[in-house]
Amino acid sequence: MTPGARIALRVARGLAPANALALALAAALVAWVPVLPGGGEGPERAAAWLLHVPAFLLVATALALTVEAWPLLGRGRPGALWLARLPLRPWQGCGAAALGGLAALAAHLAVLGAGFALLAAAAGLSLPQPRLHVAYAPEGTRTVLAADRPELVLRARVAAPVTEVRLRVRVLSVPGTAYAPARLELRAAGLPAVAIEARGSFEPARVALPGARPWPELTLRHAGGAPVHLDDDSLRGLGGPCGTAGANAALAALAWLAPGTIVAAFLVLARGVVARGLLEALAPALLLLLALAAAGPAAAAVEALADGRWLGSGDLLPAALPSLGAAASAMILALLPLARNRG
Repeated sequence: MTPGARIALRVARGLAPANALALALAAALVAWVPVLPGGGEGPERAAAWLLHVPAFLLVATALALTVEAWPLLGRGRPGALWLARLPLRPWQGCGAAALGGLAALAAHLAVLGAGFALLAAAAGLSLPQPRLHVAYAPEGTRTVLAADRPELVLRARVAAPVTEVRLRVRVLSVPGTAYAPARLELRAAGLPAVAIEARGSFEPARVALPGARPWPELTLRHAGGAPVHLDDDSLRGLGGPCGTAGANAALAALAWLAPGTIVAAFLVLARGVVARGLLEALAPALLLLLALAAAGPAAAAVEALADGRWLGSGDLLPAALPSLGAAASAMILALLPLARNRG
């Protein structure tokens, strides 16, 4: 058995009780949600965001177990001198330890996500049924609808069948005027205009469309009241159900692999400089900084989970490529010094 496989099995065994504790914590948090404000579309949406907490704890535990499992991760550890004399390639030494730990983490993150969906359903807060989302982008650079600029044409970014659209705009206030809800009209080819009233910013409004077919172009018209601002997520077409809530939650949890990979690369780079205790303390601190800075696809993936957007469609991949590329590059740069056969 290769060193990487041994590390993966050891970390996987160590993560089993940690995953059980993370799920128990998730159950307690989900049970607490009904006493909190539910957010834009109810407590189910707020419950989805709680996935960040057990996922963070699981990634931090996996990193600590990886450091513990390989003596070369940390300065002056027992057994490190003996291992350093072996002719280890990068993928047999610290590289194997890091990649093996990440492999075990991936399996447990998927289990955590699926288990989180089951716990939410048991608490009566089932995660949204994932559906295919089609983004509509406005033509040109104009993103404000007002009395002097009343009409905006939006085009679908992909051709996919949709059955309804969801509108969520930001209502702007005009200095010196009394506040009034924004009155909008949604138009599609061959259909009568549908009146929509936006009383507050980002309040969702849904409009059903006949049949399940692509609608390549929609027109939004300002019919009075306050002006509104549209962003990339303001108008979305919703298709039919895709996958299950458990599978979607598993994919959202797997997005935590990106920050975990960046921190694992740091562990490899600092292996001969920082002592084990300090390394184990710095790892969760760096992971927390990455989480707070939303440096990775995890925040966008959990937001998509809360929105009921099917992550398997890959529409979030272009936005996640920079962070995924940074994670892969960090690991490659960390492995380069190991090419001198010093594990």
